[in-house]
Amino acid sequence: MHNNKLQEQLIKLKLDKQVSYYVKLADFSDENVLLDNIASKVFTQQCIIFLDGTGTEDFYFANIAKKIKQLCSQFFATLIIKQRADIVLLTEADGILLDKSGLTPHDALGLLGENTIIGTSENSDDKHVNFCIISQKIKSSFVNKDINVIELK
Repeated sequence: MHNNKLQEQLIKLKLDKQVSYYVKLADFSDENVLLDNIASKVFTQQCIIFLDGTGTEDFYFANIAKKIKQLCSQFFATLIIKQRADIVLLTEADGILLDKSGLTPHDALGLLGENTIIGTSENSDDKHVNFCIISQKIKSSFVNKDINVIELK
């Protein structure tokens, strides 16, 4: 966890949402359908969008991520990118979701900055991790509730 109280409050604000949606870009062949679907979610409720670009070309992933970040910013939604620190930096996304095969939480924090939300797809006691996704629920010491993770199709 971050030591600075202001940073902790900022992360809490970004994580304390009603629901979260997991979006696999490869599941959407039509960019407009994808963006309309996300817009309808961020417009109607405070939420977290997890964006997974696995299986897509880098340029496409970056381009879509920028558009989704703009939508999220307009409606106070949180954007977290799966496993791609370069896309987080490029889009100024709110955070990154790590797995065992990539960056460590410590390295991600050093690369992305102290205001970046760091999450893992498994339980973690690492002091740099702000949340974990376990059994389709976000667990975090920053919020006093579990937040459901719903796959967006």
